[in-house]
Amino acid sequence: MASSDDGGAGRVPADMVASLTRTVRALDLTLADTPWDTGPPVELATAYRREFGAIGRIIVHGGEVIAGHEHVTAALAESIDAEVAVLDLTDIGPRERVLAVVVGERRQFELTARDDEALAHVLLMIRDYDDALLDAAGWNDSEIDELLETLGVPGLGGGRGGPTLADVFVAPPFTVLDGRQGYWRERRAEWLSYGMRPELHLAESGEDGYSSVFDPVLCELMYRWFTPSVGSRILDPFAGGSMRGAVASILQHQYVGVEPSADQVEANRTQTWVWEHAEGPEPVWHVGDAVDAGRLVGGGPFDLLFTHLGRLVESYSPAAAERTLSGLGEACSLLDENRFAVVVVAEVRDRSTRGGPYVGLVADTVRALEGAGLSYYGQFVLVSSAGTLPVRAARHFQASRKVGRVHQDVVVAYRGDLGAVGDHFPAVELPDECFSDSPVFDDLLP
Repeated sequence: MASSDDGGAGRVPADMVASLTRTVRALDLTLADTPWDTGPPVELATAYRREFGAIGRIIVHGGEVIAGHEHVTAALAESIDAEVAVLDLTDIGPRERVLAVVVGERRQFELTARDDEALAHVLLMIRDYDDALLDAAGWNDSEIDELLETLGVPGLGGGRGGPTLADVFVAPPFTVLDGRQGYWRERRAEWLSYGMRPELHLAESGEDGYSSVFDPVLCELMYRWFTPSVGSRILDPFAGGSMRGAVASILQHQYVGVEPSADQVEANRTQTWVWEHAEGPEPVWHVGDAVDAGRLVGGGPFDLLFTHLGRLVESYSPAAAERTLSGLGEACSLLDENRFAVVVVAEVRDRSTRGGPYVGLVADTVRALEGAGLSYYGQFVLVSSAGTLPVRAARHFQASRKVGRVHQDVVVAYRGDLGAVGDHFPAVELPDECFSDSPVFDDLLP
């Protein structure tokens, strides 16, 4: 062993640690016999070289390859002059010392704790950028899904095997909720097949490509994601049609809606065939204004506030906005501690001004929630089918450079300790079978 006063003799010189770029054939190396270190398969080394134009590092001593045989073999087999990073350790001592360096390096790698979550993050970034890079790195889709499974994370689908995010959460929990995807359209068709009748949403009709007929899949998502348990109390201060109430009843939640239109409430109440087979309580609607929600519903607390500012989006005015957002604030006061409020809204233009600038309704909605004591926690973009918008989009864009709207904003706020959300909301779990071939609502129940 080198003594402490040998000036560092026996250590790897700093200038030798730096890898030198050379060509395999120019090195005129021989391959040492090291059966204890076979290295990665030659096929992997070949894929690496083809993608990156070079082969991995080799360690040499006195013209002999001590580690990295597979890289040299792959290069020579293809009769190419591949560039190679060389760590020449001839000057650090005898061959046995270099072997100890290689074995020690391998052992350190074996004993190094791998951060699987960080690795999965990197692998997914590589795959999203270019699948060929993933192959060159020695990974494939099945192995990534296996890694994700060990982390308790579902795969992304696309024929890669195993459960997908849509299988686990109804839709991937990303900031973009894409209603155009097959899994979403199929789920929506299933819900509507049970008797949902959007045409009875008298208070909800849109224009300019904006459709406010409420999506039952969005209802299901918000109830499954943002209620603490089955049997939660849900407050909807701007109820509109029956969709949110019907889905809540089928999923065994108590829905209470407030709606100013007596005709709309009557239309909602006539759709009893939708929830009459559900085990959850019937939805309840009160005729009145959101600013009087506390009096109308008999007080709180509620486990989720879930509503849609559809009427305001369709018929915006500063006065209507002030009253609507005031009612939203009043309704938030009925929300229990450590609970969510979810508001579906969209940006609108000021039609009283030439050119129609946006009024900032989404930002105003966030401020109203914050003013009621909630924290702005998240936001989704719900993308829907363009419908007939393509017919008008070209003309409108050419005339004004205004783009057609095919999305709504879903604002999420929280009352309570943001650092303890996980303590109050269990893991999202779907029943084994959410729908059947016949309209038996028992199959929808959690």
